[in-house]
Amino acid sequence: MPKIYLLEVVLFLCLPVLMFNQWVGFIGLLGTGSVMYLFNSPLQLHFLKVAEEDYPDSMVFASSFNSIFSNLGISIGSATGSWVMAKASLNALGPVAAIYAFLALSCIIALNKANQKQKN
Repeated sequence: MPKIYLLEVVLFLCLPVLMFNQWVGFIGLLGTGSVMYLFNSPLQLHFLKVAEEDYPDSMVFASSFNSIFSNLGISIGSATGSWVMAKASLNALGPVAAIYAFLALSCIIALNKANQKQKN
């Protein structure tokens, strides 16, 4: 998953540069959208795997995490995006989105390290 988040950071940072042409911009947006949905299933499987190994009684609770936090992220991202559009421009959306993607990358790296430390 860290590789996918890193790819997402790079794509978001490149969005302002890719928007010089409508076709190149379209391909950039298509790539960004594809990467965004690429980590949905692996994340769900990760939650279920951790729940199955460490907390077998909480499988239903763990399966609800993905949709809960996806919706939370969508609402925070939408609020931030509308604020950025009101204060700056469309070209500022990519770098601001990259900040969120970098935060997610940092969290997943920290969680992977904590998970490895716990297993050792």
